[in-house]
Amino acid sequence: MKIVIVSTSLILSFFLGIGICTAQDTYAPVVSFSDQIEHQKMQSEKSIPKDIREIMDEATQELMFSSLTQKSLQIYDTIPDFELQSITGKTVSTELLRQKGYLVIVFYRGGWCPYCNIHLQALNTAYPRIKDLNASMIAISPQISVNPTEHGALQYEVLIDRDNKIAKKFCIVFQLNDDVIKIYKDLGIDLREYNGNNDNELPVPATYIVAPDGVIEYAYINPDYRERPDPEKIIEFLESVKDTVN
Repeated sequence: MKIVIVSTSLILSFFLGIGICTAQDTYAPVVSFSDQIEHQKMQSEKSIPKDIREIMDEATQELMFSSLTQKSLQIYDTIPDFELQSITGKTVSTELLRQKGYLVIVFYRGGWCPYCNIHLQALNTAYPRIKDLNASMIAISPQISVNPTEHGALQYEVLIDRDNKIAKKFCIVFQLNDDVIKIYKDLGIDLREYNGNNDNELPVPATYIVAPDGVIEYAYINPDYRERPDPEKIIEFLESVKDTVN
């Protein structure tokens, strides 16, 4: 095990520097989502010492070469319906949402992850168009210590998946190795506090688009947490199926 301890001030911005934007008043298109992700990658490269990056990259590579993505729910699979509490205390049912049309389900790691926040921001901008296509959208993470104000005025529901129970049904959960756990703790990111357990488990970021009958028609599961689907791709897919919903 090789751990390099560095000053948290050098790299806290990597984890905590991106906030959640507020709701958009107009149907502004999602612009340069890929540029935002690339910018975050460059910022991380500058702020995180090489030894730390190597440890995290190695962990990502190990996950990419594992069988996790092969075991996860994919296109043509049927989702297990579920109910979860939102960060505002509302009970949300996928079965009820599916009755309205297509459903976009986004699994993310937590509000401490800048790549997650970039994606949630972009999805928030895209949401009016998603809604106009008669689709619903929910975002899910295992983080239980969520203050609704931290997420700004998001227009879609953010749900709490305690102990990753739902993510495990989608077969997208993995356990962090000891090196990465140590790095996170040195940064003040205690997953025990965020997630309310000692599992040190996270979901692989994943985006699903589910038809009204519960069948998955679009799936994006990438063990590299820095990669996310552009919301424009989600909109393009929903536009392609908009005439199939009764």
